[in-house]
Amino acid sequence: MLFCGAVITFVVQHTKQEFRATEEKVSNISLVIGAHIERVFQSIRWLCEAAGDAYLRNPGDPAALHEELKLLNLRENFSLQLSVLDKEGYFVASSVSPRSGADLRDREHVRVHLAPGGPDVFTSDPLVGRISKQKSINITRRLYDDKGSWVGIAVVSFDPDRLKTFFDGIDLGSLGAITLSKNNGALLAASGQLHARVGEKFQRTAPSVATASSLDQPSTYTGTVQSPIDHIERIESVRRISSSPLEISVGLWTGPIRNEQARLWSYVTLILGGLLLALMAGYRLTHMMLAHQSSATAAQMKVEEASRLNEMVQAAFRSSGVCVAIYDTNGAALYLNDTCNELLRDAGIPREAGISALIGTEGYTAPGGATAITRTVALGNGDRRIIHWSISCAPWLSHDARLAVGFDRTDIETRERALYQRSRLITLGEMSTGLAHEMAQPLTVISFSAAQLAAACKGSTTMAEPLDLLTRAATRLATCVERMKVFGRFGGVATGQFFEVTESVNSVLLLTQNALLLANIAVNVRGGSTPLFARGEALLFEQVLLNLMLNARDALLSQPQDPDKPREITIELSRMPVADGTMVSIKVSDTGPGIPDAVATRIFEPFFTTKTNGTGLGLALSFGIIEEMGGSLHLLKSTGGACFEVRLPEAEQPDDVAAEEAELVPSES
Repeated sequence: MLFCGAVITFVVQHTKQEFRATEEKVSNISLVIGAHIERVFQSIRWLCEAAGDAYLRNPGDPAALHEELKLLNLRENFSLQLSVLDKEGYFVASSVSPRSGADLRDREHVRVHLAPGGPDVFTSDPLVGRISKQKSINITRRLYDDKGSWVGIAVVSFDPDRLKTFFDGIDLGSLGAITLSKNNGALLAASGQLHARVGEKFQRTAPSVATASSLDQPSTYTGTVQSPIDHIERIESVRRISSSPLEISVGLWTGPIRNEQARLWSYVTLILGGLLLALMAGYRLTHMMLAHQSSATAAQMKVEEASRLNEMVQAAFRSSGVCVAIYDTNGAALYLNDTCNELLRDAGIPREAGISALIGTEGYTAPGGATAITRTVALGNGDRRIIHWSISCAPWLSHDARLAVGFDRTDIETRERALYQRSRLITLGEMSTGLAHEMAQPLTVISFSAAQLAAACKGSTTMAEPLDLLTRAATRLATCVERMKVFGRFGGVATGQFFEVTESVNSVLLLTQNALLLANIAVNVRGGSTPLFARGEALLFEQVLLNLMLNARDALLSQPQDPDKPREITIELSRMPVADGTMVSIKVSDTGPGIPDAVATRIFEPFFTTKTNGTGLGLALSFGIIEEMGGSLHLLKSTGGACFEVRLPEAEQPDDVAAEEAELVPSES
């Protein structure tokens, strides 16, 4: 009975732990997404203020106001339309049209401002615009002149599909969901199939956090609820967007946890069933011994029944699929089931040392009740398994016997680490997006002022050259800002494109040829005699390959030159058949000192670096770029030096490409 209680306690505690861990992950993800949404609405509020300034600069001139609104909208590039209404609710001008006079007083987002005591800022339910003809979310703000008098309304029409694209770029697994809604239950944007329900109102099953008494203080709720939209049970984290009636909800499907729970209960059923069979067999054996104790047949039946009892118990332990070990307080193994023996064999551990290697000496004297211990076992092929042990006393065998039941948690730990790395990449994207946004606002002022100066100084030979330099510098800075936004954009890599891998390798070799020659490093290229086409963007692939080449160079230069071991970098190109097609493999290896195991487990984490002046972003960004192109980036096991492999989906060769051997740039030492 003590064993049964220990197993049941383990299942219950394990399930609670999984729910708590998932709640923490969901809360962290909602925090990052909420910060991004808050930045978007900060930009919208800035647009409203800029539209008000433009309205005051161009009174009675809709055409001039239209041009300024169009420039503002192009700079931010996330709204469908930026409009200005007068204080009577009539349309003045927008970034789409200079036409004025349309009556918009019947729209909800206009009525609330016209009503006495109406709010200064309002967010509408999704509706179809009369001018843009597209479904949008309208964020409105009252406009005041320098004297504090109300002069009109600024309207930013925001496209909910842009939020859907952002939400879809976040991997929440099967049936995960992200929604943005108002405190009245109206759905503003959502991920996946739920986005088709935008505009509908739902009664939230989780407590609403957007109706708190103070909208200036953040409020959150995390728990297990059933979605009112698709009626799927999820672990949700609901977070209010500060200073607004909006709330962001991130949910992970509870199915994997429920399935894991069902699997564990099936193991418990198998184990308890085996014990029940053993008890029944023991009862039958005792009955037969009492009935036939005086005959020789009784002795023979006792042996047979004991043998069958032992076989039934062994079968129950073998079919459970978990590690089962019985040992004494000195660490001597009394019984190990097949799963436990297979684990020892894969790890190259002798049976006599199995208990100390698998469980550790702290499990020798486990006190009464259940004790939980988590251990990591290194396998001979370089992999590792994470085993969670539940240890209890086994007094039915011996007063000093211990029973340990081990469950393999390796796959669960791997999924948690992948989600953690994904969340750090999201944070990196948020930092890049925020910096780009802060630079974009003063850049708008510079560009607009340059345009006004050019118009005012038209025909002046003295000012022509300085203004031209100012305009080109602003354009170059705008290009840099757009490149920075790539790191904050999910799903931004165009996987529909393709490129010829050999040509990209040639381009990178040309860039690094002089630097490698000065460092006395030779480059060997293998394969690629025929064209290899891969899906993705050539420029981004070349950025990843250049990063791998420079890392290999730094590794080679970090150790003294060995006359018997030349400094070499090898690039190997090949095709690799997989279950659903063919992948193009690009391996980059060097003859450097290699990468220690302790570093290899964290090599792709953002901000992790072993270099004195390193940023820790190169491999993390390379990992994200290749993943967005539908491929993968791995660190392979290597006897000497480091070896990275990039895999990309193969693209079909275009008809107009000649099947000639691609000439690679010759390598020099």
